[in-house]
Amino acid sequence: MAVAPIVQDLATLPRIPAVEARPTLIGLDRGGLRAALAAAEAPKTQAEMRVEQVWQWIYHRGVRDFAAMSNLAKDLRARLAEAFTLDRLEIVTRQVSADGTRKYLLRVAGGGEIETVYIPEEGRGTLCVSSQIGCTLSCSFCHTGTQRLVRNLTAAEIVGQILVARDDLGDWGRSGPEKRLISNVVLMGMGEPLYNLEAVRDAMRIAMDGAGLALSRRRITLSTSGVAPEIARVGAEIGCLLAISFHATTDTVRDTLVPINRKWNIAALLDACRAYPRLSNAERITFEYVMLKGVNDSDADARRLVKLIAGIPAKINLIPFNPWPGAPYERSDPDRIEAFARIVNRAGYASPVRTPRGEDIMAACGQLKSASERVRRATAAPLIHAAAALRQKFRLPDGRMLALRQPYKAVDKAVRTDSSERTMGRRMDEGISRGAAPEAQDERAHRAGNLSRRGVLALAGGLLGAAALPDAARAFTQTIGPRTTHVVVSKTNRVIELRVGKAILKRYRVDLGFKPEGHKLSSGDGRTPEGRYWIDRRNPRSEFYLSIGISYPNAVDVAQSRALGVDPGGDIFIHGEPMRTSRRSGRDWTAGCIAVTNDEIEEIWSLTPLGVPITIIA
Repeated sequence: MAVAPIVQDLATLPRIPAVEARPTLIGLDRGGLRAALAAAEAPKTQAEMRVEQVWQWIYHRGVRDFAAMSNLAKDLRARLAEAFTLDRLEIVTRQVSADGTRKYLLRVAGGGEIETVYIPEEGRGTLCVSSQIGCTLSCSFCHTGTQRLVRNLTAAEIVGQILVARDDLGDWGRSGPEKRLISNVVLMGMGEPLYNLEAVRDAMRIAMDGAGLALSRRRITLSTSGVAPEIARVGAEIGCLLAISFHATTDTVRDTLVPINRKWNIAALLDACRAYPRLSNAERITFEYVMLKGVNDSDADARRLVKLIAGIPAKINLIPFNPWPGAPYERSDPDRIEAFARIVNRAGYASPVRTPRGEDIMAACGQLKSASERVRRATAAPLIHAAAALRQKFRLPDGRMLALRQPYKAVDKAVRTDSSERTMGRRMDEGISRGAAPEAQDERAHRAGNLSRRGVLALAGGLLGAAALPDAARAFTQTIGPRTTHVVVSKTNRVIELRVGKAILKRYRVDLGFKPEGHKLSSGDGRTPEGRYWIDRRNPRSEFYLSIGISYPNAVDVAQSRALGVDPGGDIFIHGEPMRTSRRSGRDWTAGCIAVTNDEIEEIWSLTPLGVPITIIA
């Protein structure tokens, strides 16, 4: 009897193909490919041979043009090109970490975006693949969990991530896992794979096919947060290795960290693990355990963990928490992680501590979140809050809100100029979050006959609590303009550049630490760090007018300082001028931060959202 698949409680949106778009051959199994060739009027007597030929062209040689399939008849190639496509997912951005990790932001059909990460290691290369756009699980330590679920990916879009990465790495034509740059695939990207099991299964069967990508099933690992009823199907229908996002040793804690635990608790999950079809000492289950300071990292947690998994061939992968902007947790201290690992190891379980990879480009475990969703969250929420505040202030029902916009022609003009109200919301977000005061600007604007754009920003901000901020901060409102995608600081040239793609949007002169030469190694050394980081926090109440935080120290910085036996320090910011003392005379006066004028920090603040990468070079 057929059994309906387990699905998430929140329904996904269906994928809407582009009007008159040609279907892709990528993602079809051999039966589907045979039907496509029949539709292109390939001779029936040659059907099996042609299927194998096309399959190898797509998955073994990686061609992207039917014209390159030289062993097919020319007229057949033309008919295939007319009816079908081999188009790849669109690479929106490609970031390369200092450690070689690559993060791809890929656009799929309908405009949604996903992230895929390539992690090079000694003797292997692992591709972390997404299975959904967004996620419905809301794991509280995971950045993807803060993104709403849009839809499931198709088999073509899942296997398509492998094709894109192999294109970018030049990984076609290699033979044997030891020669391939992509030797392993892990389904640990965005989404819960077991809520999209059929598409994941079909994609992995293509990946494992010996005539194409030819990945061994033991080089594919599927990670689930605990959709217990579907775990047996993974072993039976895919046969890959299994990983469990475990992260807690009591239901009380796991209910918070991994809310799906409320549906299938620890006992139900471990019962499903013990029944996994391919479970053996040669094919152990990996229990992933993120180390959260003061939450799940005690000795008692370690002892409970080994008791819970007793009898299950397993290893425990300890993952230092990878922070992201606004994260509610901290990474466990290194000594605490080591103590936890010793307890697990003494119980007979391998307990490697995962080395964070790609932190400087937010590509590490738990940090993935598509850029479009970062923008959506950052722009929509302030507009919603502003609307609510306006409704409350003027005692209007929801349907009357549009009436407020009519006297303010500048608002309509701004919306038309920026193409959408959500774009206008993005322009409003910092004015709202900073609570800028409206009074003086509003009065001048009304005398002029229209409310200015800065007045609109200030109005929304003032209704959300302007009085709590210093006068200088209250007076600042966000400018209208494009958003920075990358910040570059040249210490030698004393310049900071805000970039949009490759174009330089703004350039400012900067002052650095009072001892600027060389990379920062210790607290109080007066040096400004060098390397790749990201903008990770803001302080509108700074003693230096406005401050924008830089994610120093990263894992490399910590390791270097630890080797020297010193504290790496922290609290590195881009900031303005001192609010309470006179600026130190001369050049390079900070304790290691990057300083600009107050007018300039206003512009940088307004144009640079959280999560933007920043590169500081000597």
